Amino acid sequence: MTQPTGKRLYEIDFLKGLACYLMLFGHALRARSVGLDELAFVHKIILYVMDFSGPMFFIASGMNVCIFWDRSRKKEGFAVTKFYLAQAVVLFVLGYTYNLSIASLFIFHGAPDIFQGVAVCTAFVFLITRFRSNAIVYLVVAVAMYAIYLPVRMKIDPTGETLKAMPFLQRQLFAHFSIFPWVVFFLIGAAIHRTQGKWEWAMAALLGGMVIASVFLPQAYFGDIYQLVFRGVPSYVMQTGGVAGLLFLLMRHVYKGGGKSKILRALEFAGVESFMFLILHYFLIVLSFPFPFGKEITPLHMYIRGVAIIVGTALLMPRFVRWRDRVSQQDGFVKKAFWMLGIFFALSLVISAAGPAGFFIGRLLAFVSAFSFAFVFGPVRQRLREKYTKIDARQT
Repeated sequence: MTQPTGKRLYEIDFLKGLACYLMLFGHALRARSVGLDELAFVHKIILYVMDFSGPMFFIASGMNVCIFWDRSRKKEGFAVTKFYLAQAVVLFVLGYTYNLSIASLFIFHGAPDIFQGVAVCTAFVFLITRFRSNAIVYLVVAVAMYAIYLPVRMKIDPTGETLKAMPFLQRQLFAHFSIFPWVVFFLIGAAIHRTQGKWEWAMAALLGGMVIASVFLPQAYFGDIYQLVFRGVPSYVMQTGGVAGLLFLLMRHVYKGGGKSKILRALEFAGVESFMFLILHYFLIVLSFPFPFGKEITPLHMYIRGVAIIVGTALLMPRFVRWRDRVSQQDGFVKKAFWMLGIFFALSLVISAAGPAGFFIGRLLAFVSAFSFAFVFGPVRQRLREKYTKIDARQT
C-alpha cells in the first residue's frame, strides 16, 4: 500500500526501507536473545535503536495514505473508498499467513500482527483523510486515541499469562500491533504530510517537544517479548514518534533520491517492496535458528547472525521480486497462488501441532503461504482497482 503512480517521494521510500533494515536486525537479535540481565550494554543500545523501526515504518505508511488519497480522489470513475477499504480487508485476512509463519498466532494468542495493524490503521486514517482533514485534526485524533489506550495499558503487567487472559476483543484493540496505540504513528505521518511551509516549523516544534518531554518520563527497555507486545508506554510513543517525525521533516528537504549509491537505492527498494521484505527476512531468521549448531549462544553469535541475515535479505530481495513479477504474469496465476496459500496454511496448522519438531517444520511450510501472499497481493490489488473503476473510465 505504497505510493501509486506519480512522482515518488524518495525520502518516504528511503526511511521506510531504513525502518525495514532496523527491524530486520532487531528481529535477528531478539529472536535468540539471552536473559535481559545477561545482555551486554552495547547489545541493549543496539536493540534500543532498533525500537525506532516500527514508528518510522508506520509514520511513512500514514503519509502514504494521504498521498494515495490526493492522487486518486479525482480520478474519473474510480470508487477510491471502496477500493481502499477492500484492499485493507484483503491485507488483513491474507496477513495471517505471515502470523502463522512467524508463530505469532500461537505466541500472542491471536493478537493482531503487523499486517493486521497496517490494514486497520491505514483504513482508519483513510476514512479521516476522506474528509480533507488538516494536520490539526490528525493530531487531535491521535491524542484522543492514545488517551483511550493509556488507562488500559497502565493496568497491564506484560506477561504471556496476562495476554492469554485478555478477552479476545481487548487483545484485538490493545495488544501487539492493534489500532491502539499504533494508529498514533500513522496519524503523526498524515499530519507531517499535511504540514508545508511555515507550518513545518510548528510541527517540528511539537515533535521536538515530544522528544524533550520523553526524557523526563520513566524510560523503558523492552528486553522481554511481552514488553514489546505492550510497548506503547508514553516515553516510547513520544520519543520514537518525535525523533522519527523530525527525521521525515528533515529528509523532505535534504534527500533527493539514492542516485548512484547502491546502499541508498537498496534502502529505497526495501521501502517500496516492504511486504516481500518482511516475509523474506523472517524466513531467513527462522532458517538460522540452529546456529551456532548446539553451542552456547553468545552476543557475538547474535551479531554475526544478524549481519548474515541482513546481507542475505539484501541479496535475495531483487531475485524474489523479479521472480514474483515474472510468474504473476502467467495465466491462472492468482488461482494457483491461492491454492498454494490455502493448502500450505492448512498443512502448517496440522504439522505444527505435532510437538517441537513439527512446530519448526510447520513454520517453514507456512512460509509457502506467506510468500504466496506476497506474490499475489499485487495482482489482487490490481483486480480490485479494475473492479472499482467504471468500464468507460478504463477505456478512456
